[in-house]
This record gives sequence, structure tokens and C-alpha cells, in this order.
Amino acid sequence: MPGATALSVAVLSAAVLGAVVFSIPAPALAGGDPPYLSELQSTRTMVLTVDSRASLLVCSAGMVATHPRPREACKALVMVDGDVARLPARPEILCTMQYQPVSVTATGIWDGRLVRFEHTYGNPCTLRAEGGPVFAF
Repeated sequence: MPGATALSVAVLSAAVLGAVVFSIPAPALAGGDPPYLSELQSTRTMVLTVDSRASLLVCSAGMVATHPRPREACKALVMVDGDVARLPARPEILCTMQYQPVSVTATGIWDGRLVRFEHTYGNPCTLRAEGGPVFAF
């Protein structure tokens, strides 16, 4: 049910962005005190999908996520400043050339920037080698 998955991801993404916006006091949204802007600029939240599975990753203190390995995934994203395309490949993982495509997405806010990443890996092993803990769910 690809349509249902897309709808679930869209709803989850909207919920994350809504939670971020509604957690900021009204004066900040109305151009009030600049210190409130830091709340949005320090947000590190991503909705991740691997084929039909979705996970919420929140890399901010005290927030709840559905990702099974949030510390490892957040550490990997911090090292590349939230740029999923720059995740380092793990050369110790050797993969066959078997074609069994796996599509992934990452959508969210990282330090005030909107992040959007889409990629199709050749097989699950390649995803593990290149996506690391971020897409390990």
C-alpha cells in the first residue's frame, strides 16, 4: 500500500513541523523577541522512511522518538551537520551486486534548515553500508 505509506509519512511530517511551530511562543512568530528564534534554530527532528516503514528521530534533549537507535543515528547526523547525503560509507561492509532496491527518505528540520533527502540503494546491504544507523529500523 504505497499510497497509505505516503499518507502516513505526510501526516507524521506535518505533526513534527506543527509541534515545532506550536512550541514556539506567539511573540516569536510575530517578529517579537529574537531569542525565541533559537528554539527553531536548534531543532533537530527528522521523519525517516525505509520502503514502507517510518520512524521519527528527534536529536534534542528530552524529546521522544520512535527510532530504535536514536543516539547512534543522531551522532551520525551531527557529524555531517544533518546532511544525510554526506553520511560516510562503511568500507568494512562488503555487499554483493544483487539488485533488490530499497528507497529511503529523510524530511525534517536541522538547526533551522529544512532537510529533504531521497535515495534508492541497490540492496539492503548497501543501505547499511552507506546509510549507517540513520536508516537502521
